Amino acid sequence: MPGACRCQPLPEVGRIEALAQRYRSGDTTPEDVARAQLALAAGNDAHSIFTQLTPELALAQARASTERWARGTPLGPLDGVPLTVKDLFDLEGTATTRGSRVTGRAPAQRDAACVARLRAAGAVVLGKTSLSEFAFSGLGLNPHFGTPVQRAPRTGATHLVGGSSSGAAAALRAGIGCVALGSDTSGSVRVPAAWSGLVGWRPSQARYPLDGVALLAPSLDTVGVLASSVADVLAMDAVLHGEQPQLADTAPTFVFAANLCGGKVQHEVRDNCARFMARVADAGFACEEARVVALEQVMDAFAAHGTLVAAEAAHELRAFTEPAVARHVDPFVQRRLAAAREMRAHDLIALQQLRHRLLQEAASVPQDVIYVFPTTPATAPALAALHTPERIAAANASALSHTMPCSFLDMPGIALPSGHDGAGLPTSVLLCCPRGRDALLLSAARRLEALALFNP
Repeated sequence: MPGACRCQPLPEVGRIEALAQRYRSGDTTPEDVARAQLALAAGNDAHSIFTQLTPELALAQARASTERWARGTPLGPLDGVPLTVKDLFDLEGTATTRGSRVTGRAPAQRDAACVARLRAAGAVVLGKTSLSEFAFSGLGLNPHFGTPVQRAPRTGATHLVGGSSSGAAAALRAGIGCVALGSDTSGSVRVPAAWSGLVGWRPSQARYPLDGVALLAPSLDTVGVLASSVADVLAMDAVLHGEQPQLADTAPTFVFAANLCGGKVQHEVRDNCARFMARVADAGFACEEARVVALEQVMDAFAAHGTLVAAEAAHELRAFTEPAVARHVDPFVQRRLAAAREMRAHDLIALQQLRHRLLQEAASVPQDVIYVFPTTPATAPALAALHTPERIAAANASALSHTMPCSFLDMPGIALPSGHDGAGLPTSVLLCCPRGRDALLLSAARRLEALALFNP
């Protein structure tokens, strides 16, 4: 692997703790921050980042937080922290649109469980962010609310930010909110994190509650977090998990999955992943290179039988496939659902049997192993290149090709920035491990951050 390259050190604390320190010292108040954040949100391309802003709710929460900090009785580090919520989560008094025009506008009667936990911890909800319709795409395209985009720094070309949690990533890129609550079924947090230079956390499915979240594929859906640092992910995890994470003391072994760095991977993405591994090795961590056969088997099964997410989405979204309704749905989503309805029973059974077997086999993987490979094979595609249905479908399949097999095996994963390509677009590495080893993964990622081993 290439020798270690220089990178700028990351801050010792994330934005959440830094903001809490400012509140504690009296340098600013949650109400001041909330007003500034709402003004920033309204001044940006809000129609594509947000489905709805919630200024009244945000200011009420911020005033209450300001009073608690003034009394010296904050609820914790999230008290007064501005954040955004993907519009798959119920937020009391607001409609849950799922990024669609056909889901109705009845306001939710209560918060989703994760939203309730964040609000109980004092977090300030700025608004609900846009997404690919029904969260059924990794690109972030949305013809109804607009598609969040970014400019390539060195070419000026317009590129996607990734999906389905596209608005969540775009908000953070614009400086709106310290963290974002998203969801991840096939890669919907990890892909936008990879394409936007952010940290994206997909936990094991059982780690956070899904109550009050509009589902796409119940066997695969997870709550996820986008942030600018691992430290901020840890602060969110403590609230969403319901307890402070017990970080693992075990020194991890990082296994570079060489079979996920083949010819389809953009060379800058591959090179930056190799440089990342070199830095990790130079820091004294155990590093190996191997083929991760289980992920290969999943990819082969997808090619032969289709995907589990498609089969479950066809069932979950069946109410939106009737002709009178479907004509108002994103044509790309329509085509994916139509193809999914053609899946045969034996294909679904084959996928379920493979999943059961591989999940059992994963239990025998050594407890300290963390797999490393590129989060996505390429950086964010240019919007202008997606001018035919075939190109959109190919770009979507590529975007999810590394993350979807991990979801199939319920592997917790964290996407970390690894550098940039020739156009200045972010590249990313994915760290993941077998189901249930979330603490090991979070601990390892935080160690790497403290040592400045990945690019901020």
